Amino acid sequence: MALDPVSPHSLSNRAMVFFRARRFDEAQSPIDRAREIEPENAQLRVQAAELAVAQGDRPTARRLLEEISVDGSDPTVTMAVARFHILQREYPEAIRVLQSVLVAPEKISKPFAALPANYRAELAIAQALAGK
Repeated sequence: MALDPVSPHSLSNRAMVFFRARRFDEAQSPIDRAREIEPENAQLRVQAAELAVAQGDRPTARRLLEEISVDGSDPTVTMAVARFHILQREYPEAIRVLQSVLVAPEKISKPFAALPANYRAELAIAQALAGK
């Protein structure tokens, strides 16, 4: 199996290498190209939002995350959105996101059957930070 250097997956991985090395400017181009190929890919939106936060551009991160429908089926997306709100001290919104996925556990696929426990733990953290 040959690797396609311009596939969204390869571009995302390249961006992640630069991100982890804190070379944020170099991470921007591959993530932007990946999003051009798959503009509706929620994980690419999350990755772009995380890069925006690292670069200090929280308004862009917020815009990217607000465009995502969170249903709990993708743990990367769910936790990124919840944690963004926690980091912004928007505890009620983090609580709302986590509670909304916990009331619809049927959307969580079987390989991720243990996720509700993780979501409940994150919810407990958000509630404690909110003073609830």
